[in-house]
Amino acid sequence: MTPGRQGVACTRSWAILVPISIVTAWARVQLVDEASFVDTLAPLASDAAVQDMIVDETMAAIAARVDFAALTSDVIDGVAGLIPQIDRVVILGTGENLALVRTGYAVATAVGYWLPLVSLGLFLLGVLIARRRSTALLGSGVPLLIGGGSLAIGIAIGAGLMGTVASQADLSPSALGVIYQQVSAGMAHTAAIIALLGAVIAVLAWTNGASRPAVAVRAGVESVNSGLRRSLAGCGVDTGRFGRWMSAQRGVVRAAIAALAIIWRLALRPLTAGEVFLVLIVALVAWWLSELVQVREDETTPIAVVEVVVEETAGQSAIRD
Repeated sequence: MTPGRQGVACTRSWAILVPISIVTAWARVQLVDEASFVDTLAPLASDAAVQDMIVDETMAAIAARVDFAALTSDVIDGVAGLIPQIDRVVILGTGENLALVRTGYAVATAVGYWLPLVSLGLFLLGVLIARRRSTALLGSGVPLLIGGGSLAIGIAIGAGLMGTVASQADLSPSALGVIYQQVSAGMAHTAAIIALLGAVIAVLAWTNGASRPAVAVRAGVESVNSGLRRSLAGCGVDTGRFGRWMSAQRGVVRAAIAALAIIWRLALRPLTAGEVFLVLIVALVAWWLSELVQVREDETTPIAVVEVVVEETAGQSAIRD
């Protein structure tokens, strides 16, 4: 298999793992990080719908254990032996499937940590070994958009199905909807951000491609930047050696701006759509300024020195009578 096809295969495999990576990473955080688990579920205790559901379930459990008719008929005999102790127990698992539960926990914690790293590694490998890196980036950004978007849409559809699930389980639809929203909000948010990043990567990759529209866009932007550089030079703005170095190393400068933008994005917690746009705008402004301060050899116009030579010719005039 050629390096180009290997790059396409890596980006496709990475795209398939995008929604799975989001889900497993979320599951690992909820299982391992106690603070995250508490932050996710603790707000449910103050929700009115959840409180009503707990009260209803508690009263239903008491009604199932207490014979109120017998209590009212035997009041004279005493009320105290007649009220049994109520103990509501939720069975999470039996001894037979304890080994399966432990195995599932171990797999979730391990996969939730390594799968996102494997996905990122496939992405980088696919881009590095691809014959056309702009095409590889485009082929990675689109699956990011599709993978993250499909997961976000799936979570939204699940929220709409909570009413049916609640009616089948004889639970409060509003309370179950609140619980579902609280539990899935983190995954939905991450999926939406991933989809947005995929769209940004796809657009940037397309503008650096070899298609006629992309070439026309680049030519238009370069024409504008070239005109601005000439105007600044005409106004006496000269960046000198720094500008010539920026021009010679513009590929390295662009890569450094992209790397810093990625590091900045990874440092933001929690990541929001506004912060993604902020990082993108700052990176674009930094790139644009780095283009304007460059001194391009093909744009330098030598100053023409015009020497005006005035010749004086001694004229003789003859005055004739």
